Amino acid sequence: MNSGSASSRVFAPTRWTLILRARGETPEARVALSELCEAYYQPVLRFLRREGRDEDTARELQERAQEYIAAQEAELDTKRKELGVDDAMKDVPGVTTKIMVALGESGVKTVEDLAGCATDDLVGWTERKDGETKHEPGFLDGLDVSREEAEAMIMQARVKAGWITEAELAPPAVPAPEEATQPQA
Repeated sequence: MNSGSASSRVFAPTRWTLILRARGETPEARVALSELCEAYYQPVLRFLRREGRDEDTARELQERAQEYIAAQEAELDTKRKELGVDDAMKDVPGVTTKIMVALGESGVKTVEDLAGCATDDLVGWTERKDGETKHEPGFLDGLDVSREEAEAMIMQARVKAGWITEAELAPPAVPAPEEATQPQA
């Protein structure tokens, strides 16, 4: 990258899909984490130089960050295994090790268990009774999982469990509007 270009002087926008892929201990997650580290190495290095640090310090900080992330992931994976959460859950898109731990703590331990969940089971719901609004927490409360993400995980679990096919997940084709016929005068 040219050190004089505008893009080398600022942090590049981060694709959230890349951040989400960087979660976990899979080969894909390690590749995504490496991509993130590579993308941010130069901007972080420039910041550290302005702060009076050298390139070796930047490299060491990057290595420490990766070690810290790997240690956190290993700790979560140990907990997942202790809870008896099946390894196959790792293959469900969107399901991270942290999510597997939360699901395992709630008794959801297999792909089939997850496939049998409703979105409300994962993210909770809100009820109004006698003028009071009450939030019932879901299994993933506090993990910043949206309803759409929870629904996608459930549907992908249903595909993995063989309950439905990928083709059945595709939105129905929208028929092309018919041309309006004009009455002839």
